[in-house]
Amino acid sequence: MPKRPSALALSPDGQSILSGDKFGDAYSMPLIPGEYVKAPRAQPKASNPAATSLTVHTKRNLSSLEQQLRQAQQNTKSAEEKDSLNFEHQLILGHVSMLMDLVSASLPAETGSRSYVLTADRDEHIRVSRGIPQSHVIEQQCLGHTSVISKLCIPSWASEILISGDGDGNLFVWNWSKGQAYQQISLGETLRTDEATVRGIWAVALGQVKLVLVSLEGSSQLLYFTFEQDGTLKFQNTIKLSGNALEVACVESRESILVSVDGVREPDSTNTWRSNTEGPQALLESFNVKTSQGDLEIVSSEDPLAVGVNSVGTSNLSASLDVKQKEALDSSLYSLENLKKKSVEE
Repeated sequence: MPKRPSALALSPDGQSILSGDKFGDAYSMPLIPGEYVKAPRAQPKASNPAATSLTVHTKRNLSSLEQQLRQAQQNTKSAEEKDSLNFEHQLILGHVSMLMDLVSASLPAETGSRSYVLTADRDEHIRVSRGIPQSHVIEQQCLGHTSVISKLCIPSWASEILISGDGDGNLFVWNWSKGQAYQQISLGETLRTDEATVRGIWAVALGQVKLVLVSLEGSSQLLYFTFEQDGTLKFQNTIKLSGNALEVACVESRESILVSVDGVREPDSTNTWRSNTEGPQALLESFNVKTSQGDLEIVSSEDPLAVGVNSVGTSNLSASLDVKQKEALDSSLYSLENLKKKSVEE
């Protein structure tokens, strides 16, 4: 890709991969590539400045010449980057700031259904665009966040609903086609903490139970909400994990929830590495949902997939890395705090 990808999603028909990057661009690529014949590109005429350092004498003109040379080098580099994409791809839309997440959805229309691409950026904007090939057409904006939007989620059972989370620990529930927010939840107030940055949002259906799970940056707590009939979220409880929550998946056939945890750092820390590395390492934790007399509870389980992964383990990581190496690894996994805009007081 031209720049480092920041978000991935599938198109509603499952035929295309949507990729967003840190420069605000989103691309579409076929999930199963066909034969790709690259169209020959006309060689641009080199546009080097006629002047040289031997013919320019004033300091101001020398500075202008250096700027022209840098621009010519940048144009050549950009052309080479475009040539390096030797596979089928299409630029579908762009934001003026960092693209944080994207999802796709489809809604019923008069003739079949209409697809959409929803994108979120660092400047608190959620944009609703038409699906490919009309993604340049903006249908709606969902405005209300006051911090970087870190995650978007559309439940599979309610395609008209969007759940978004931000760097201030707020959850919004939207009717995204109308740009209307009809619920806002402060996770900081729920957990009684001042530091809450939404890292992940997952909508899972286990039998008749519909849940929305939320993880926070650098937190070993996984919050779970029930999805009510009116489309709102109702907080139930938190799950305490052995490490920071990284990713969540659902095995519907066994009605299991799998959670990937950080086994390198101490729970609830993004930069303190564990000193005790002996013993088995829990990479995955699994849970089941239990209901009794109307009460819902998520309990630990022994899903065979989690047991198998944990028994095999993963590659070793030296605990004696120097400070700079550890900081690089920490920032690659926990970067949301650095994307939050600082106030004047900070």
